[in-house]
Amino acid sequence: MEDKKITLIVGDQEKQFNVLFTYHHDERNADFIFIYDEESPEDVMLFQYYEDQTLEQVEDEEILAEAQEILDAYDEEN
Repeated sequence: MEDKKITLIVGDQEKQFNVLFTYHHDERNADFIFIYDEESPEDVMLFQYYEDQTLEQVEDEEILAEAQEILDAYDEEN
């Protein structure tokens, strides 16, 4: 199975990241994506994504704590 990739514009350059997984949070009615750079796979980043295909890096501590629980459960299963 080929890894899913996403291209983001970082500064003035395009950079590819691997998609770890996505999930929908029913209570927040929001969609999230976990991504990482192949050069540092231990540094997973969380973004919220929108219907217009834009992304926003999550900085809210409550959402990040919830996402960490989801990521930990994912790691245990894989």
